[in-house]
This record gives sequence, structure tokens and C-alpha cells, in this order.
Amino acid sequence: MRRALGIAVIIAALLALTFWRARWPGFLNPGVAECRVAYARARTAVESASVDAAHPASGPQKQAPSVSCGTLRVTGALR
Repeated sequence: MRRALGIAVIIAALLALTFWRARWPGFLNPGVAECRVAYARARTAVESASVDAAHPASGPQKQAPSVSCGTLRVTGALR
């Protein structure tokens, strides 16, 4: 009985995570919020291009460089 309950909880958690990721793409990447703000502040095409090339400063800095805001925008993570 406990095993079935454990499996049901795991399945429910995976379904919730899948729904959450579909509803709010990019929520696991801390740089998404920073890129959204930068795009909101950009008023010209040149400023938007500058944001495209920017790498958000959020997140662990000891890992490989984060993806650029442009990559997040193209993949739909900033919706």
C-alpha cells in the first residue's frame, strides 16, 4: 500500500512540474527574470540587440557561463 502511495505521489509531482514548466517556461533558470526586465527597459532595436547578447548575472557563477538572453528569448523561455 505504501509503495503504491509513493508511486502516486511521484507521478503527481512529475505531472505538476510538467504543468508548471508548460505554464511558466524558464522558471528553473534564475536569469529569466533579469532578461525580462532588460527587454522591458529596451526602447530601440539596438538596445534589444544588446540585451540579446547579454548573459544574466543571476545563478551560480562557478558553473559554465549561462545562456544569453537572446537564446532564452528564441527558445520561448521568456513568455
